[in-house]
Amino acid sequence: MITAKIAEAGFSEDKPIIKNIFVESPRASVTLLLGESGSGKTTFLLSLTGVLKFLLNGYINGVVRIDDLNPLEMNDYLKLPSKIGFIMQDPEKQLVMPTPFDETVFTLQMKGYSEEEAVKRARELLEKAGLSNKINLHVENLSGGEKRKLSILLSIIHQPQILILDEPSASLDVEGIRMVREIIREYKEREDITVLIAEHKPVFYADLIDNAFIIEKTGSKPVALETLYKSSAVDVARHQCAEESENNGSFGDLVLETSGLDIGFDKPMIRNINLTVRRGEVLGILGPNGSGKTTLLKTIAGFYRPLTGEVRVGEGGRVFYVPQNPDLLFLFKTVEKELKETSKKTSFPVDELVELIPWYPSVRGFNPHWLSHGQRRWLSIVIAYAYSRGVILLDEPSTGLDYVRFNHLKRLISSLKKKGVSFLISTHDPRVVGEIVDKVYVIDSGRLIEVDKCRVVEEYYSRTGVPA
Repeated sequence: MITAKIAEAGFSEDKPIIKNIFVESPRASVTLLLGESGSGKTTFLLSLTGVLKFLLNGYINGVVRIDDLNPLEMNDYLKLPSKIGFIMQDPEKQLVMPTPFDETVFTLQMKGYSEEEAVKRARELLEKAGLSNKINLHVENLSGGEKRKLSILLSIIHQPQILILDEPSASLDVEGIRMVREIIREYKEREDITVLIAEHKPVFYADLIDNAFIIEKTGSKPVALETLYKSSAVDVARHQCAEESENNGSFGDLVLETSGLDIGFDKPMIRNINLTVRRGEVLGILGPNGSGKTTLLKTIAGFYRPLTGEVRVGEGGRVFYVPQNPDLLFLFKTVEKELKETSKKTSFPVDELVELIPWYPSVRGFNPHWLSHGQRRWLSIVIAYAYSRGVILLDEPSTGLDYVRFNHLKRLISSLKKKGVSFLISTHDPRVVGEIVDKVYVIDSGRLIEVDKCRVVEEYYSRTGVPA
């Protein structure tokens, strides 16, 4: 059982991030946390587990209980790892060993397995997570989705009684979503288990939820499950996809072209890629985790050399790549300084950059790394816009964005399209496919194939096991 009554918490006592939070998750239940990006869901989970206080030097005024433990007391905090599984929003923060195999074996041995047992069990678990062919690949060379699958695997390896998931669907392909749903369903069937999920895409889990709370700047409140089911309906996504398809317009001159392009490293990941992108057009690239989506974007951006073929950018055009991890674009200690320096380097008026960030006044003095994942993602796209003048390559841009922020992203891309900016987007998000992109390409058996985007949306939900 989880009970939390938090008056306020944050990194600095004069700048609380959450206030007046009451959340209760009974034993043998699945509880969902909703809230806009930046509302404090992740801060709440870090407070709940004691991480904010003991690892991040933050402060918490309130009372927290996880079963019979008080995570805000050091002795109980040190006992938590054996009781809980915490799937964090950023998987990189949970990975410390060089390879998935090393990581899994190390974790198992820390839990008391002998070396022989750990090696055998590690191979079984990695196969279950779809990582058996990458057990000895350096974790830095895994895709974002593969890192998330690995972090999920490691978080439940000791069969914890309490499972806490922060944005579990972020960057996951269809099989990954199905895996998370199966984990939650298995936990739900056990009488001694409590599951707490923070998620921006409740459609994936609505049928598994027992109760829900929304986290807001002023506090928390329960959400009626009937409202949750209605807002999460798959039919809504299908309708929006059909509506957006009708609104697709014409596009301008050719700004990016690939011909006979093979990409990869020792051997091709994707062969014979022949893409054309026109001014004001948005292309979506889909495919399983690790199939080559990020490698394709980085090859087009010039970070990797093609194995064969070529990439041609239109005259006067510029390609700018925005990585999956938005933190890689931040160089300064405050959001305000970040935007001012971007303005200096690009001659883009800082006031116009500020106007693109609706929550800027409340975070201008924050370190960019203190922002929520959704806010960090948003800031990275604004920086990319300042630098780009042709084609923006977005790698999983909707990760961490609630539907309000997603609609902001949608409007931003739409407005930039009208100015002639084109986009190539790698994504697993059916919202991006149905509502933002004009054309969709899927990586299938090492080939890039154009498909109908609304059919992709419908198949995505059905393959994850989400009820229609």
